[in-house]
Amino acid sequence: MYVLEGSTLGGKFLYNHINKTLGLDTTNGASYFYGYGPQTGSKWNTFVSLMADYAVDKNCENEIISSAVQTFSNIDHWLGQAEINLIR
Repeated sequence: MYVLEGSTLGGKFLYNHINKTLGLDTTNGASYFYGYGPQTGSKWNTFVSLMADYAVDKNCENEIISSAVQTFSNIDHWLGQAEINLIR
C-alpha cells in the first residue's frame, strides 16, 4: 500500500507534464496519474499517519518496510521484463 499510494505523489507531477505535452487528462488516458487530484497531498498525509499508528500498534514496522522493498523489487522486475519484450 505504501508504494502504490506513494505513486500518487509522483503522479501529480507526471500528470501535469502529460497533460501539457500530450493533452491527455482524466478522461482520455491519464487518470491514474491524476491520483486524488487536489486532495492527493492531504490523503497521502492521512495514509502515512494511519499506517504509522498501525505499525506501532501491531509492532510490524519491519514487515511493512520489507513488503515495500519487495514491492519496489517486483515492480522493477516487471518493468524490466516489459522493456526486454519491447526490444524484441
